[in-house]
Amino acid sequence: MARVLSRMDYVELYAKALRQDNRHFAQQKMLIESQMKSSSQLFGRMFGGPDFKEKAREYLRKVGLI
Repeated sequence: MARVLSRMDYVELYAKALRQDNRHFAQQKMLIESQMKSSSQLFGRMFGGPDFKEKAREYLRKVGLI
């Protein structure tokens, strides 16, 4: 009977795959950078102004995401 993999098992498998072939890292980096850019644009439009980062953090705290 096969055992069910935990989240840490998947993290370990991913880390091993990265060691063997770091092209995965480049893909992951592109994805993260794209998400950061999109989030920045979204919150910039939502809150505007030079202090939009502070307002965005305040909002994220309020909804329980940070």
